[in-house]
Amino acid sequence: MSLRSSAFVITSTFLTLAVATAAQSATIQQALGLKPIQANIDYDQPDSGDVEKCNIKLVDGGTTWVVTDPDGKVLRRFSDSNSDKVIDTWSYFKNGLEVYRDIDADFDGKADQYRWFHSAGTRWAIDEDENGKIDSWKRISPYEVAEVAIQAIQNQDARLYATLLPSSKDIDRLGFSGELKDRVSKGISEAESDFAKFAKDQKLVGKSTMFLDFGASRPAIIPAGGDGVKQDLHVYENVAALVDNGGKPEQVYLGAMVQMGDTWRLIGLPQIGDSSAVAQLFAAPQTESMAAMPSGDAPSEKVQQLLADLEKLDSQLGGSNDQQIAVTKKRVAVLEKLAAESAAGSDREQWQRQQVDMLSAAVQTMQYYDAIEQIEQLATELKKQKASKELQAHVEFRRLWSEYIKSSMDPKSNYTKVRDAWLESLQKFAKDYPNFPDTAEAMLQLGMEEEFAGEEESAIEWYTKLAKQFPNSDAGKKATGAVRRLQSIGKAMPLAGDAVGGGKVNLAGYRRKYVLIHYWATWCEPCKEDIEELKVLHNKYSRRGFDIIGVNLDSSVSEAEKYLKQNRMPWKHVYDEGGLDGRLANEMGVMTLPLMLLVDDKGQVANRNVHITELENELKRVLGKEPQIGRR
Repeated sequence: MSLRSSAFVITSTFLTLAVATAAQSATIQQALGLKPIQANIDYDQPDSGDVEKCNIKLVDGGTTWVVTDPDGKVLRRFSDSNSDKVIDTWSYFKNGLEVYRDIDADFDGKADQYRWFHSAGTRWAIDEDENGKIDSWKRISPYEVAEVAIQAIQNQDARLYATLLPSSKDIDRLGFSGELKDRVSKGISEAESDFAKFAKDQKLVGKSTMFLDFGASRPAIIPAGGDGVKQDLHVYENVAALVDNGGKPEQVYLGAMVQMGDTWRLIGLPQIGDSSAVAQLFAAPQTESMAAMPSGDAPSEKVQQLLADLEKLDSQLGGSNDQQIAVTKKRVAVLEKLAAESAAGSDREQWQRQQVDMLSAAVQTMQYYDAIEQIEQLATELKKQKASKELQAHVEFRRLWSEYIKSSMDPKSNYTKVRDAWLESLQKFAKDYPNFPDTAEAMLQLGMEEEFAGEEESAIEWYTKLAKQFPNSDAGKKATGAVRRLQSIGKAMPLAGDAVGGGKVNLAGYRRKYVLIHYWATWCEPCKEDIEELKVLHNKYSRRGFDIIGVNLDSSVSEAEKYLKQNRMPWKHVYDEGGLDGRLANEMGVMTLPLMLLVDDKGQVANRNVHITELENELKRVLGKEPQIGRR
């Protein structure tokens, strides 16, 4: 496909960019005339005098239009992902980095997904009826929930606010019961029915109001087994959105927020002025966090300015690696000042935690190794301040992780020595900080490193210790499943749940067949390559007693449904919420994808890690009545 024989066909309704056969070229004006479907996207738009100096060209074998500015920096990318000569992905850039994308995932000419990237955040929205309005979230952080909540109040958009609330099915899935379930359900129902009136009557949030920041005390876990809770719940209490009204700081109280997979949800109606009226999940002494402050004790003018500086720096993330490092340095300096201006305790520690997380991320993504020294300095300062042991443990774990990243990236390093030093540091950390959230992650890393190195007895030892010490943590549940998987040969494995597209799947109903259990996700390219091979093998051996059960680990079932509509398979797929952190992955401790297990005709695991290149030989042996599969 050449640029000369192609043209943009743009419709205001669908923003469709199709390949036409008319002998005319796509123009810069047409390309830059396309705009994101969602509002408030901060992306590069050249001055009118520079438009003619921009360039547009076809790349990737003629399936993608790329628009660049006069300096060669990417402004837009419009792609045809399925080679049907119709654009289905519209990408917008800021400082050379993609910040937003409209996606036509079902290739019908209408966008049905919206994604934010880099400095624009992490949001991933679903538009089921393809009308430009968000129906649900596949991914959204606590910060972004607060931001969208303010947007909904500004626009008096009850429908948008409803996307931030759990459904009744979500409440059941989270495991609420009894009085707590009734209270939460009532709060959500009131929010759905009363939001429109609240947004219209309130006077604090207007069209010129600017969202500044998310505020809350540290996150908490409501442990499984308590009153009204059947599984661990990750929550924030006393959440507030900090906004700016013409230089005056104000707060909108949002109440409690609960995690659901890759999303966070509110459980009630916002409040203005009275923080005690918002929905809560548990009663506990409240710290004097930003979110818990009375309205008369809003952040000082100095803190307000620092928050504004932080917001400005957030918008500057992007560009070259050196530019990103420069912004990171400035952002860390602002976080240090915010910590200094905050009272000792959770207020100060929330900024210090952000500090170390940003420095650690800079080591990993920017190779900014000077950050390690700053992490060490922060660790020393925390000891002097007698900060909480939990924060000190978090900083130390980030330091160890950063040191490991630096060593492993050094081309002159000895891999064996680097790995041995990493394992030794993790073991010391687990001993020095035995009872903190990062300890569970350190122990999981130890188990994974040993397993991937083939040291399965040592891996089982670490997984077992983790599962016993942190049974209700995400890492502990994953470790329990990993032990089950590593010791699964000759045993039945648990596998049952809802089927994608409706119905149920239960491995127990497949007796007298050899069944391949295939863990996969639509974002895993090797998984999809395996699927093509599995179609061939299923067609070849299904009449001889072979079947397959797919276990989809996407974070949203809609992703699996759309993929399966476009890629028909003659076997069933089971799905549950949570992706790699959900029940189906945790039951067998699935760490990476793809993963395949082979279950024999008695319902027992015969091979717990079969590769696609080995599978046909395995099937020939067992289905041809040759010697049984070698136990692994």
